[in-house]
Amino acid sequence: MSAAEPAASTLSAASAGSADSAAPEAADGAGFPRVTPDQVREAFESGEYPYAKKMSRPDYERAKAELQAELLKL
Repeated sequence: MSAAEPAASTLSAASAGSADSAAPEAADGAGFPRVTPDQVREAFESGEYPYAKKMSRPDYERAKAELQAELLKL
């Protein structure tokens, strides 16, 4: 499981529960759903855990180290 996979499903799942939000359109070329700023705000403000299952600490630390290494390349 990559670090990007849960995020994509998170926003679509969070936005699906709101009746007044526009549904996300088709995914972009990278496979991420297109969402509105209001849908992103609702996902953060809901306070709900955004993923179906929690990453293990070793998986989280490994993914974090990989992302930090990529940031250093910039």
